[in-house]
Amino acid sequence: MKRSWLIGSSHISAINRAQKQGDFGKATPAITLLGASRHSKAPFHRLGEDGIAFTNENYQDRAAGFLKHLKSGKVENVFVLLGDVNSIILKGSAYWKRHEPFAVWQAGKVPLPKTTLKAIMERDTTPVARFLIDLKEAGVRPVWVTYPAIKDHHPMFVQGTRREVIKYLDDTFIECMQEALAPHAIDTVGRPQASLTEGGFLKKAYSQDVSAKGKRDWVHGNSLYGRLMLDEIMKVAA
Repeated sequence: MKRSWLIGSSHISAINRAQKQGDFGKATPAITLLGASRHSKAPFHRLGEDGIAFTNENYQDRAAGFLKHLKSGKVENVFVLLGDVNSIILKGSAYWKRHEPFAVWQAGKVPLPKTTLKAIMERDTTPVARFLIDLKEAGVRPVWVTYPAIKDHHPMFVQGTRREVIKYLDDTFIECMQEALAPHAIDTVGRPQASLTEGGFLKKAYSQDVSAKGKRDWVHGNSLYGRLMLDEIMKVAA
């Protein structure tokens, strides 16, 4: 019997915890944590005569079980939660204090054309999109799973970066991913509406506040968020 599989970065940990806490039965996907999202910012796989293989050593060992089932024809849907805008926002925090996307630009800042912004985003989205496209070439149904929305209490808001700017960066990243996937008819699992504020940010109730290493966490959702995402994934898998 074929089954679904969820693979990805640390964002899938919330879904994994929710799955372990609930009574979902065998309908839920198998889950493989590949590793940090930063490893997906450069080409990390290849598609050859023997199918999909990971070329990034950080993903290779953890992916062994998934690849074994994939090559045996036992996988039907592959949900991929890789790629997110957080590093672009956080590592560029000083940049976004001086620059703003032209669509939400205010006087006093340097306006950034959307073509330039999309070029920044596509450096991160292209390797992930290529992986999804090659999964489809390999004979399975790939689905991109969106990362959690930017947190409503994100520190950059306090530091002076406007909410409109952060939201526009987030929206543009998702837009770039979906534009790359659309010609190949690859679906997306969107964010659960219940997890979002009116402005489109992640509600504090669904935020993981402290990381597994005991540090302040500004990017991940908690198990309540994971439960909502698991419901969305199962709808698509059905």
